[in-house]
Amino acid sequence: MVCSELSTAKAITINLAVPEAKHVNEFAEGKILMTEIEVRAGSSIAGLTVLESRPPPGCTVASLIREGQVIIPGGDDVILEGDLLVNIGTPQAVSQFNARLSGTRGSRHVVIVGGGRIGYRVALLLEEKGLAPYLIEADPQRCLWLSERLRHTLVLNHDGSDVDFLKREKIHTAEVAINVSPTEEKNLLTSLLLKRMGVKRVIARVDQTSHVQAFEMVGVDVAINPRRLIAEEIIRFTRERGTEAVSRLEEDRAEVLELEIPPHSTVAGRRLDERLFPAGTIVGAIVRGAEVITPRGSDVLLRGDHAIVFSAEDQVKAVEALVYQ
Repeated sequence: MVCSELSTAKAITINLAVPEAKHVNEFAEGKILMTEIEVRAGSSIAGLTVLESRPPPGCTVASLIREGQVIIPGGDDVILEGDLLVNIGTPQAVSQFNARLSGTRGSRHVVIVGGGRIGYRVALLLEEKGLAPYLIEADPQRCLWLSERLRHTLVLNHDGSDVDFLKREKIHTAEVAINVSPTEEKNLLTSLLLKRMGVKRVIARVDQTSHVQAFEMVGVDVAINPRRLIAEEIIRFTRERGTEAVSRLEEDRAEVLELEIPPHSTVAGRRLDERLFPAGTIVGAIVRGAEVITPRGSDVLLRGDHAIVFSAEDQVKAVEALVYQ
């Protein structure tokens, strides 16, 4: 069973833990985090090699995406302004590296515009993380329903695009605004309005997959498309048995896969430096039971391991065939 509202709410809340990231996903039941983050002008790691950038233990720079080209970096590859870094590792290590890269940490002051099913689920998830968000909803009956169920959320009955209201309630002081109204036009309007008023980061739900890039080009920091999230879930079910999760990046130019190594696999029992996988791929992390391993060439894949693999799109089938056939 796949629930689009819950998948969307989870994708939004995961993004809050890693400010500045364009794309975030969890693997191995939350033991591994994958992020895609832009190296902006003035970044402390711009101009450094991957080795000099010193990712913390538990974090691997799996890829540099430069002008649409997917690069599997070595330690001597130089990180440039404008590159997109794909980092894979433990949530603590990835968040630490990205905080150093962007200069910001997780957000505490969050406002949600839209109290529908997605907004309600986002508020619940934030409450579970110890946050007390604001939630703005125009329907008074819905506000009553929300206020009876959300113990630590301040529910405000108003139009989220009313400038006087936003100023009066100091909504512009929020670190993050999550716009999940029923229509993407309203989400775009409130996102740009709040961004203009001073909100550091805005996230918006986008209904049309083709509109995601347009939203981000005009100023929305993260555009979340429920259809794309559901597509990734469906794709996982159409793949080789054992593919536990799939995340697609950069207009499907690359994928991050979670692969469970079966007993009969040709890669089981072999070292990574035997060039097990084709060019254009890298093993970003290995999960062995409760242990998370940052892989090196001398590491061996064992049956039952969960390997988190970054792959260029044209190598995905080869990777899966190697592991499962």
